[in-house]
Parts: sequence; C-alpha cells; structure tokens
Amino acid sequence: MTPGTPLPTPWQKAEFEAYSNDVQRRRREIRKEQRPEAGMDQLFLAERERESRMLGDCIMFTRDQVSFCAVCRRAIERVIALYTQGAPPAAAR
Repeated sequence: MTPGTPLPTPWQKAEFEAYSNDVQRRRREIRKEQRPEAGMDQLFLAERERESRMLGDCIMFTRDQVSFCAVCRRAIERVIALYTQGAPPAAAR
C-alpha cells in the first residue's frame, strides 16, 4: 500500500451499495421487458465507469483491461507462495 494510506481505508460504502442495488433493479427491468441487449451493455459500461471512479482501477473491482492493484497483487503472490513454497517469510506476512 502507499505510505500514509489510512487503515482501514475509508470509502463510500453506502453510496456504492445503493448504486449497485439500483443497477441490479435496472437489470431485472431490462430482462423483464425483454429489451435489446444493447441496453444491458450500456448499463454495464456506466457501472464500470462509476466503479472505477469510486474504487480505483483494479481488475478485482472494475473488470476492465487493467492489471491488479498493488494490494491485490501482493495478496495473490502470498497465496501462490503458500501453495508452491509453503508459508511466506514472516516479514511478508
């Protein structure tokens, strides 16, 4: 993580969840009304853009063509090390 990042890192959880619930509702409406798939595509793109702004650009959240952020990358490296070499060194925990 970047030095100075507060732990836990604050974020707009209520706003994110409210928007996410609204997107789910709109998806159900699109399916129920059997509207063209282009409407679902537009909704997906809008959701991805908003998530990128709210959460930062990491494939774990925004599902776009960027890589994992440093925090996710380190967590993945630890899991790989656990299964390929045993437990990571104490300094890495």
